[in-house]
Amino acid sequence: MYLPSVHGDTIEMALAVDSSASISVDEFRALLAEVRGIAEQFESFTIHFFICDAEIQFCATLSNYDEWPNEFVKHNGGTSFVPVFLAIEEENLSPSVLVFLTDGDGEYPDFPPKYDVIWALNKEHEVPFGASILIDDTDGS
Repeated sequence: MYLPSVHGDTIEMALAVDSSASISVDEFRALLAEVRGIAEQFESFTIHFFICDAEIQFCATLSNYDEWPNEFVKHNGGTSFVPVFLAIEEENLSPSVLVFLTDGDGEYPDFPPKYDVIWALNKEHEVPFGASILIDDTDGS
């Protein structure tokens, strides 16, 4: 995964985790660990963090000075990636990139946003826009 430099300026990014029924509890925990791992790569960051199934279940803006929430609730709704893109637009957020951790099964926006999108997938899946990477070990093994 290629992201801006880990040193120097503050990076502003969005991270979203799929909490839908197609993601097991173990996969959900592994995806959350990936989010923490991404954040820990940067000295200074602002992360707009979302947990979403068919709707946003949790959102927060976190910086390197904030304490991360200890627990997140796994939801089991359908899957739509659209609410995260809408929230970013409606809140006038300016991420340099959105990293969406998911299995890729769900409703995508009709058009790509103006910022970069990286789909961090826990299985092979075709995405309509952005870059995709396959992440390993999200099955709890």
